[in-house]
Amino acid sequence: MFAHFLRGLAALLVVCWHFGVIFWAAPPSASSGLLTIPPQHFNLNPVYLKIAAFLFSYIDLGALGVALFFLISGFVIAASLDKSSLISFIIGRIFRIYPTYIVGFSFSLLAVF
Repeated sequence: MFAHFLRGLAALLVVCWHFGVIFWAAPPSASSGLLTIPPQHFNLNPVYLKIAAFLFSYIDLGALGVALFFLISGFVIAASLDKSSLISFIIGRIFRIYPTYIVGFSFSLLAVF
């Protein structure tokens, strides 16, 4: 259970890094590349935004989160394989991953259309 907590923490590091770097530190790249709207310029007067901008500019939390996530996922997959056979592991992964993938991909297609 502790490994799942650490994987969640690593995923949150990646999300926070993307939000901090893409949307706060580099708004022109987010607006023109992702949203195709005119760049928005934010006033970084609040102290917490200045601290966040400093942290996200000098500490690559995204790379740390990705490395931590993959490291822990390797241990979790190995532990899952140890508990069951290879065939039951593969079938369980298919039924756990593909429904979520299909729903997410369907929402993406609807958003594009």
